[in-house]
Amino acid sequence: MKKEISENIIKKTKDFYDLISLDFDRTRSFNWQEISPFIDKFIKPGDKILDLGCGNGRLFDLLKEKNISYFGVDNSEQLIGIAEKKYGMAGAKFLAVDILKLPFAENSFDAVVSLAVFHHIPSEQNRQIFFQQIKKVLKNKGILILTSWNLWENPKAKWLLFKYTLLKLLGKSDLDFFDIFYPWKNSQGEIVGNRYLHFFSPKKLEKIATKNGFDIIESGILPRSQKYSNIYLIARKK
Repeated sequence: MKKEISENIIKKTKDFYDLISLDFDRTRSFNWQEISPFIDKFIKPGDKILDLGCGNGRLFDLLKEKNISYFGVDNSEQLIGIAEKKYGMAGAKFLAVDILKLPFAENSFDAVVSLAVFHHIPSEQNRQIFFQQIKKVLKNKGILILTSWNLWENPKAKWLLFKYTLLKLLGKSDLDFFDIFYPWKNSQGEIVGNRYLHFFSPKKLEKIATKNGFDIIESGILPRSQKYSNIYLIARKK
């Protein structure tokens, strides 16, 4: 994918989440219970945690009783504003930043948690930058907990994959293979925009993590928590 195209997709994704921030927050009040076992196993009291792509900050609900230092970052200023109102008084810190250019010193965090974000990152180059940024800010032997949507079990997503693959083969799409745009509907059922998504598998996540300086602890498919399941990866900085 050409750089200017991927940069445009990143901007459109940011603008999209700014636009739907209130509706997103309303429909994302539930916490991430499916990753609770990973939090309990890999996050220790006193750890400094980066929530990368924190959205409305709801991960903090799982961490606030663990005596940790929490920092949430996201591209969307509107979602960061919502997160600050909800959790800022409880001690969580939030910052709107370009998540591909993290403004933290090397070896700053004991763990990075990034939930349902990675499938929004366009181009192989940017996905490598994403992992390199995580590696930079993690301490030696620091832990990465990452999830991505399991689009392979979503019939609509698979139909869109067929559509965009055909367009790519016909020379009518600037997206890479396994890329799609997926529509978002508001509470009235109206389509208000399209989100960029990339199809992953556990092996594909393992491959990019290993290539960028991580040892794999485990990966696989998380049990179904809402309508669809997630792919997960637990890795340690070498």
